[in-house]
Amino acid sequence: MTDASQEREPNDVRWWLSTTGKAHGPYTESYVIAGLKTNTLPVNAHACPVGGQEWKPVSQWPPFATAVVLALQVTPTPSAPAMAAASAPVLTNPQLPPMANRICAYSIVLSPFLCALYGFSGLMTLSPTFRDDSDFFGLEVLMLILSILANLGLTILLVVVGIRLKALRRSGATIIKAAIWLGLAFSLLYLVAVFVVAAIAGMSEGEHFAEQTPTTAATLIDFVMTIISLVECTFQIIALVWLHRHTKNLPLTAY
Repeated sequence: MTDASQEREPNDVRWWLSTTGKAHGPYTESYVIAGLKTNTLPVNAHACPVGGQEWKPVSQWPPFATAVVLALQVTPTPSAPAMAAASAPVLTNPQLPPMANRICAYSIVLSPFLCALYGFSGLMTLSPTFRDDSDFFGLEVLMLILSILANLGLTILLVVVGIRLKALRRSGATIIKAAIWLGLAFSLLYLVAVFVVAAIAGMSEGEHFAEQTPTTAATLIDFVMTIISLVECTFQIIALVWLHRHTKNLPLTAY
């Protein structure tokens, strides 16, 4: 297809096209149909009419439905984008912009790694805040167990929806936002609960707090993990803002 084919035709609606997560065009309907018929335009491309707001696969727009059907009948072999996706890295999709691919990589690989790292570092530096004969010791253990289960559940959810986002499923982007919000909210509530329990214990009669002197290694590990958690929290907030602004422009299919 040449630039000459992009010239405006009388009474012809012009269309924006996306095959890599970025809009190109606008093109005339005849230009798009010709591209589908000659296989120079992939049948899984997304289109949006000039002046419109909705992006859909070209097969879902009536002017191009017939051309897509004919293209699929003529070329039963895998399309070029499908072959490119198959040979692409496991954690990315060439149809997604770089930031979306970073979110996929974080959800699928980095979040499980960080979950394991937090758990391992926690075991290495674990020291009870309350004495084992204190009424608050059981509550501390329960809160720790709930924290581990919540982090594990959120991590599994992030992996699943990260895979769906990489597969261009709209539910992936939607649920990733919800999972990040849940994680941030739980972390905040957990910190508040820890301070509240410690304050109540401090105002209660008797010796509740365990005598402990953290080692240099434990202090260093806690410092490093605090930095890592702050960096992760910063990335999560950036990801939330980016997804909120750009999800509607991504070439995503139905749930």
